[in-house]
Amino acid sequence: MFQSEFVFTISINESEIITKIIFLKSRSHVESIPYQYICANMNRFKRLFSLTLALITLGATAQTDDIKVSAEKFGFKRKGLLSMFWGWNRAFYTDSDIHFSGDNYNFTLLNVPGHDKQTQLGIDPYLKLNSITIPQVNYGIGYFLTEKLELTFRVDHMKYVMSNSVNVQMDGYIENSGTQYDGVYDNEDFVLAYNFLSFEHTDGLNYINFGLNRHVPIWSAISGENGFWNLDMFGGGAAGILFPKTNTRLMKFDRYDEFHLAGYGLDLHAGARIIYRRHYFIQVEGKSGFINMPDIRTTTSENDRASQYFFFAQGNVTFGAMIALGRAEKDSGKQK
Repeated sequence: MFQSEFVFTISINESEIITKIIFLKSRSHVESIPYQYICANMNRFKRLFSLTLALITLGATAQTDDIKVSAEKFGFKRKGLLSMFWGWNRAFYTDSDIHFSGDNYNFTLLNVPGHDKQTQLGIDPYLKLNSITIPQVNYGIGYFLTEKLELTFRVDHMKYVMSNSVNVQMDGYIENSGTQYDGVYDNEDFVLAYNFLSFEHTDGLNYINFGLNRHVPIWSAISGENGFWNLDMFGGGAAGILFPKTNTRLMKFDRYDEFHLAGYGLDLHAGARIIYRRHYFIQVEGKSGFINMPDIRTTTSENDRASQYFFFAQGNVTFGAMIALGRAEKDSGKQK
């Protein structure tokens, strides 16, 4: 079984960021990630990063007394609350270079576009239990360590599909494949035909991560005799592993479609959560981040691998419930 332990080192110089990941029982190797690539694509998500940092700063400067007054007025304290949530997402990806290597080939496809794969809206599969994980979904749990800080564990089940029938550049070689694609390529124009390559993480691009959010209560209102509403703004960051199920068909090789620990991801996010009577909430969130997958399986052979990295942006809506644990149960017990 593929072991999850790894060694992770980063060094930075003027020209590039070199990232190396050595997985146990794996011969995978990570190519250099150009510094220019990171800078150019980070600008695409600058607004979301700025919003997240602004919300974190707002949370750091928020008056504790104001939160205390709000909690006493509405019988609502966050510390010790456990949340569970489920929802759906839409994702966008920057172009990426995808490197393929095996016994008789070693080539890179340059600036390859990709997109997510939305499931047609309907009760089935979005709300039917035996197919509820087919759409792009987000789910997880959270726990308030303090009145402001929430620790989360979540799964972002995105989908990634490489675009076919598009012109890209190809660099490298293919030999003894028994196809028309044998040859040496020197950054040549190349059409991504289906009979050459089908490449997608559609079950899915699974980003399994831990995060830390800072919540800022900004509004409260009473509804009826016993109900009340709260609105939180929040911002934070997360990091985790990529565990995709990659569906690949390369040239004459058999189709491959298995789960595999492929790399890591990082993200910053910001959003809003509206809470009803402490127990129920709807959350809207935007996030952007970076995904690096140096060890993607492409065929049944251990020698056949791929690697890619890209930035992503995601918007999601989730629905959830919160329950009080420990002290929170006593502090908020009067408000049911």
